[in-house]
Formats: sequence, C-alpha cells, structure tokens
Amino acid sequence: MRLLHNIGKVVTLGAVHELAQRAGKKLASEEYDRLIETFHRHIGARVVTAWALPSPVLTVTSQWEAYAAAGAARFESNVVNVAHALADYTLHESTQVARDLLVTSEAYRDVGLAAADGEALFDSAAAINAELDRYLAP
Repeated sequence: MRLLHNIGKVVTLGAVHELAQRAGKKLASEEYDRLIETFHRHIGARVVTAWALPSPVLTVTSQWEAYAAAGAARFESNVVNVAHALADYTLHESTQVARDLLVTSEAYRDVGLAAADGEALFDSAAAINAELDRYLAP
C-alpha cells in the first residue's frame, strides 16, 4: 500500500496536465501543486474504488495521514504513515532535529519501533540519495 497511498497525486497530475493542454493554458508549478493538493484525495479514492481493490486499501489510502481515525485499518494506515515519514526524512529532511522528532512521534512508537530501529536507514540517507541521483540522472 505504500506505493498506492498517493495514487491520487499521480492521476491528478496527469489529468490536470491534460486539461491544461486541451485548454491551451500553461500552468505554473504552484498552480499544479495547488490543484493536486485540492483534488488528489478524492481522485485517489475514486481510482481505488474503480480498481475494485479491497476496502482496507481504500481506508488506508484515504486515512494514512490521520491513521488514528482509520478504525479497523488503523495499524495498516499507520505503517504507511510511518513509511512516508521515513521516506521524507531520507529524501528531504536528513537533520538530527527531524530524526529526533520522527523517532519520538506517537506514530513511530505505535508501529512498535524504538528509536534505534531506524538508525541504519538514517545513517544511510546520504548514500541512498546519492544512488537515487545517479540512477535518475539524465
């Protein structure tokens, strides 16, 4: 589900781009960001429903950010929530302050992780980013 949790963003980006092209409009990146933020959750839910995925998938894709309200899918929603936070930390916020906030968060603890459980990932953040840069280079 980690790969599906933001499916609405990908679909929304594609739809917004196609609509802008059809209308002959050039959108700025801020406009894309605003439209994606406005519509991605609803569109993601529609995609998951159209694909007839099991109901827990719909719950997780719509509730991962507010995992405590996800009912029976609370744990699964939080796994996606924490995975998202770990990926964001690794890719964007590799600071000690961000690390400390993450490992002391209720969500991190609710998955059953201790502060030391993320050390290998945290210590590898620079190498992961270097490898991604190499892989994604034109």
